[in-house]
Amino acid sequence: MYSPYKVSHEMQYGRMFDNQATKLIDAKLAQEATIGLTAFIQQLLELRNLLSRVPECKTNQTPFLIVVPRTLVPVSRQMELLSNDDQRGSSLLDDGGLVNQDEETKVRGLYLAAVVEDGPLSSAFAPHDFSEVVRMQGRHNLTVEEGVAKVRSAWNVLNNGSLNLLGTRYMRRGQVPFLTQGMQGPMLDALDEKSMGVTASFVPICAFRLYNTPK
Repeated sequence: MYSPYKVSHEMQYGRMFDNQATKLIDAKLAQEATIGLTAFIQQLLELRNLLSRVPECKTNQTPFLIVVPRTLVPVSRQMELLSNDDQRGSSLLDDGGLVNQDEETKVRGLYLAAVVEDGPLSSAFAPHDFSEVVRMQGRHNLTVEEGVAKVRSAWNVLNNGSLNLLGTRYMRRGQVPFLTQGMQGPMLDALDEKSMGVTASFVPICAFRLYNTPK
């Protein structure tokens, strides 16, 4: 049956996707991807076909984020390519030390992190306990790549506090990566779990992930 709402809903998500895709291309991520520009664009086109599987979201949720895994563009380079006016992103972490907790995120293709929430304040829980609750709910803590995608899609997201990315560990120091607003722009660093919540920070999560390429 024809539904005006469904058409409007699909158009809204289509515009949102195109806006995020344009930012990826404008930032030269497509040009620098290991798979090449043509394959990158093709993956975007195929990924767009999955939008019908993203449900209606609440006002405090982001319906989806287009995520560029580090197998396509290193995280440090993705941070360098984050820019807005006179601000530019940076990373203090070695790419080789970043390890994602979920095997499914170790892919060679673009994917969608769907139904994304900022999550609770870090001071409200013990990180291990929160991760266990999220896992039992069938949801996921955001990885570093997903956190970068969130900042890319909404530059001001760090104004309210840092994002602690429990979906990834920085194994060089056994710490949790986080994104924060530095003097020159967004900055990626890592901290001990016991230090989470000392300053205003959140733990973003997503409900599920959508893939168009084999994991």
